[in-house]
Amino acid sequence: FQAEDGIRDRSPSRGLGDVYKRQPLWVPLGEAAQIDDAVDAVRNAMRQSPNAALAKAALQHLHTRVMAPLSSALAGISHLILAPDGKLNLVPFEALIDAHGDYVLQRQLVSYVSSGRDLLRLAPPLTPSSPPTILAAPDYGPGKPFEALPGAMTEGQQVQRYLPQAELLTGPAASKDAFSRLVGPSVLHVATHGFYAQSSQQATSASPPVAITPTRGMFIDSLDSALPSMPVSAQGDDFDALDRAGLALANANLNAAGIVTAREIAGMNWSGTQLVVLSACETGVGAVVSGEGVYGLRRALLLSGAEAHVVSLWNVGDSSSLALMNAFYAELARGTGRAEALRRAKLSLLLLPRFAHPFYWASFIPAGDWRPLHPSLFAKAQRTP
Repeated sequence: FQAEDGIRDRSPSRGLGDVYKRQPLWVPLGEAAQIDDAVDAVRNAMRQSPNAALAKAALQHLHTRVMAPLSSALAGISHLILAPDGKLNLVPFEALIDAHGDYVLQRQLVSYVSSGRDLLRLAPPLTPSSPPTILAAPDYGPGKPFEALPGAMTEGQQVQRYLPQAELLTGPAASKDAFSRLVGPSVLHVATHGFYAQSSQQATSASPPVAITPTRGMFIDSLDSALPSMPVSAQGDDFDALDRAGLALANANLNAAGIVTAREIAGMNWSGTQLVVLSACETGVGAVVSGEGVYGLRRALLLSGAEAHVVSLWNVGDSSSLALMNAFYAELARGTGRAEALRRAKLSLLLLPRFAHPFYWASFIPAGDWRPLHPSLFAKAQRTP
């Protein structure tokens, strides 16, 4: 754990010199198998139709396992920067419930890195190569499995209002070809269907979610059967998870030319990109590799060079995602830090009865640089007379 005073974290120029440096403190948390079971219980609670009692019990139990032992060491800390390992990568710590019945979200800012090495990437930011880009509500073509998302279209239009310089690509224009041509956009926002196709071993050990319609994803037992045109490596190890995670773009129902995989995103040049938001289902899920984080879209975004990203840990609702992202960008436009902006957006949904269950707001997590975006992103471009 690294501690930072998040209240004063408002200047884009701040760097590692402002992070409090302490000697490592080791705290035993118990048997890994028991913690993994607690993680599974949380994820199973979020796979079912929202059941407040079931979710609360699972979130409290996991807090007892992994956060309560650290409570004395974290006293007075306002910002937690977490580098989880193993299955702990697959739960949002801010949704854990403490002994007082409060979410961690209500007391502390939580942001994520894949390892402590990521903090070294918070050196002076690089200059973006292109303006913000928004891809939303692609035209998937006739048939299944990808169905139209009305909320994604509205979301793209709302985000563009906050980023007036952004190019908005929707319908057939939200294509893989357009996506592949992006080089260093200052901000990239993608509102579409996402997926992570489990390996055969994972599929047999997981229970499919109860559908909450409409959502921005799908549960896939086998990539070969669900998307027969997708090429998948035959090796089947964890690293092939980069082929099993992806986003649906224009014509995704017709052929593989409408699917962009995590492996392809890993090869993108997004150096200078201040923020990538994947507003889709399970964009933060993948193969958990001990000591290496999650192999899927999260790993791909790290390899692409993006400074920060927002991804999801389970299926997300179309309408709740729309509400969350609108609140998120409103905070970013006010100069709020990237992680704190998402925290405040979540708190706003927590106050709405229909979205109060953590299923609706806890899925999205922030990773990478937590500082504010450059204010020029929110100003209209100056026209040359």
